[in-house]
Amino acid sequence: FIGCEGVVHYRLHEISPGSFLLDYITEGESDAKKSISVVVEKIEQLIQPPKKIEPQRVKFLLPEGSGKFVFNYPFTG
Repeated sequence: FIGCEGVVHYRLHEISPGSFLLDYITEGESDAKKSISVVVEKIEQLIQPPKKIEPQRVKFLLPEGSGKFVFNYPFTG
């Protein structure tokens, strides 16, 4: 997304019909509140959900079968 500096990755979940949660990771310790509001606004324009999308900053996203997010998963030593 253009204008969304600091947001590294995101995952949109439909937690119940019409209710979405946007998990996101920021670059370093940046807060990126302004950027994430732009991301939410752009996604809402695309999918037009009946309720506002709720953003939630997370430390990592679990890997998916496609391999997406695998490098963000914290490895145990």
